[in-house]
Amino acid sequence: MQPNIILINCDDLGYGDLGCYGSELHETPVLDKMAAEGVKFTDFYMASPVCTPSRGAMLTGCYPPRIGFGDFNGQRVLFPGHEYGLNPDEITIASLLQSVGYATKLVGKWHCGIRTNFCRQNTDLIAILEYHTVMTWVSSLLRTPYHHFLW
Repeated sequence: MQPNIILINCDDLGYGDLGCYGSELHETPVLDKMAAEGVKFTDFYMASPVCTPSRGAMLTGCYPPRIGFGDFNGQRVLFPGHEYGLNPDEITIASLLQSVGYATKLVGKWHCGIRTNFCRQNTDLIAILEYHTVMTWVSSLLRTPYHHFLW
């Protein structure tokens, strides 16, 4: 029997934020239990510190510039209205898992292209948060006198 795989990517979650890694500041009992009963990684590096490039890299195993989510001078974060996204022909972790019999599902913030052709990405089921609504809210912050790095 194949093991279940749950891959979690959270915005602004650091190694030291979970109880299973020693945090005493936050209570994370569900994640701590999952870690105790499963596999817990102690060394993991993201290809980018920002949303779109890090998600794209994690899903494909490719550096962000290779999949169109950055160049060597900076990172490319998708916002509403952008005409690009993760190429539907990219091999993703979902397609690799499906090839060995797994059913796959993506839940949460996608942030790899809002157009329909970018959203499927070889998952059997998909439940994407409408990140463009979140980004609209973020964009409204940019119209305030506060610098966007103060969020």
